[in-house]
Amino acid sequence: MKIEGFTLAEVLITLGIIGVVAAITIPTLINNHKSVQLRAQLNKTYSTLLQAVNMIYADSGMPVTSESYPDQGSFVKDLKKYVKVLKDCGNRECSEINSDDYTLNNYKNFTRTSNITYTLFDDGQLILEDGTFIMVENLHVGHLFIAADINGFEKGPNALGQDLFSFQILDNKIVPSGAPGTKYDIEINQGYCSPIGNQSTNGFGCTYKALTESDYFKHLP
Repeated sequence: MKIEGFTLAEVLITLGIIGVVAAITIPTLINNHKSVQLRAQLNKTYSTLLQAVNMIYADSGMPVTSESYPDQGSFVKDLKKYVKVLKDCGNRECSEINSDDYTLNNYKNFTRTSNITYTLFDDGQLILEDGTFIMVENLHVGHLFIAADINGFEKGPNALGQDLFSFQILDNKIVPSGAPGTKYDIEINQGYCSPIGNQSTNGFGCTYKALTESDYFKHLP
């Protein structure tokens, strides 16, 4: 009886083809999984913050605006009552601050070309039980912001618009930065979410795009 099998050359060619196909498809699969995961984390964080702001308003009866919190650091005291806090970092315990220019060494702009300014995040920091890192900007002249690192500061890329997202509180509502009417409105200035910009504010307006564009996380710079 004659038994036929594959030759060594045929086996090697087949393995080579499999390797090429894997090299092409696996990075795409990994990127798709990562994008789905980041989108889910962002939606969860947004929902958590929405509920917290709504509960602050319901319990206090006081409008949740920057004018209601004239003292720097006063808003985070209310916020921490309505989110599950693992650690209160004060104003800077969980930040890596560059003393020369007062930027954050561990956080970059959208294109990761420059550090971002610490003074935009210096009014309270919290680590939540799910790992989310919260930073608050509580300035009484019309600005009340919450920035959320949705996968924690110990996990990269630690960049605005990639895993760090900014929200602005306007008239009892928490609004994704970049939306019409927010300080970082991308309809007014596209540089707030640009794939090529190197300014430190690039990325502040990306939250709105991340929440409204289904393929946003698949095309990060």
